[in-house]
Amino acid sequence: MNEKYTYEDQTETLKRKRELDILINVIEPDSQYQPYFVSDKATVYDVFGYSEQELRNSLETHFKMKLDISLDLPIWKLIDVLKQAGCF
Repeated sequence: MNEKYTYEDQTETLKRKRELDILINVIEPDSQYQPYFVSDKATVYDVFGYSEQELRNSLETHFKMKLDISLDLPIWKLIDVLKQAGCF
């Protein structure tokens, strides 16, 4: 089988690689379940199989603050919002 796959762009995501790695480890510490690829279009719901409350609990526990932010944002935009909130 010789299929050609086209991946989505990850330019913006890769610009934030350090923060992305931190975010992934906060949400899913077990490397066996961490994503191999995160595109610029991906949200935390696309990458992780957790509920909104589970995601919020992980983030708020790690960053030690209440986060009133949308988790529907693409991950790179979520990282920017978290940066503005002083999380990184």
